[in-house]
Amino acid sequence: FSIVETIRPIMTDNNPKFIALPKTQEGSEIATDIQMAFDHEWDRERMGLKLPKQLIPTLIYGTSGWFIPWNAKDKNVNCTPIDIMNIFPDALATDVDDAEYIIYATYKHENQLKKLFPQKAEQLVGATVKYSELVNERDKNAQDVRNQILTLEMWCRDYTTIEVEEQGQKKKVFKFPKGRVITCCPDLGIVLSDKENPYKDGKFPFVFFKNYDVPFEFWG
Repeated sequence: FSIVETIRPIMTDNNPKFIALPKTQEGSEIATDIQMAFDHEWDRERMGLKLPKQLIPTLIYGTSGWFIPWNAKDKNVNCTPIDIMNIFPDALATDVDDAEYIIYATYKHENQLKKLFPQKAEQLVGATVKYSELVNERDKNAQDVRNQILTLEMWCRDYTTIEVEEQGQKKKVFKFPKGRVITCCPDLGIVLSDKENPYKDGKFPFVFFKNYDVPFEFWG
């Protein structure tokens, strides 16, 4: 404890942040604008508070994680610290980019899911927390919490093909060329959504910090 709490403030003492540097003299003005945007986003997401907290699992377990999706509703990027115990990556992956899939498992209150997926509201009936390890001992009575539903969000590559006609000729193309996102409640047997990865680059919106890299290993 004393070692971690000595190292942690040293790591954040210089107020880490992203810096935009121009490659040419003409880019100086643009770099200044980009820097202002970086600083605004850093402060808006309160990263000065989130980062020191997330350094604890980095130093203890060797790895910490962030879920960074685009929130279409408020048109912002949300940076959410996640518990690495809730992440289940491709067993052969060495990082996010070469993973065939990453599964994010969480417990959500049934009312929260009903708000997100109103078309499935009647089927969303919560129960108790069956896998207490996924709530990281937030409450000693976690197993007795009611109205909780295990939710899996699966980001994966997909190689399903469909046949399309182009210039009078039929050919096969990938149905989800950028990958696929499936959200489901396995205990209830419900698929909440099944759609294409919304990001143009096809990447998964996860970032992991490692204390020390282990060659050819996903975890630090």
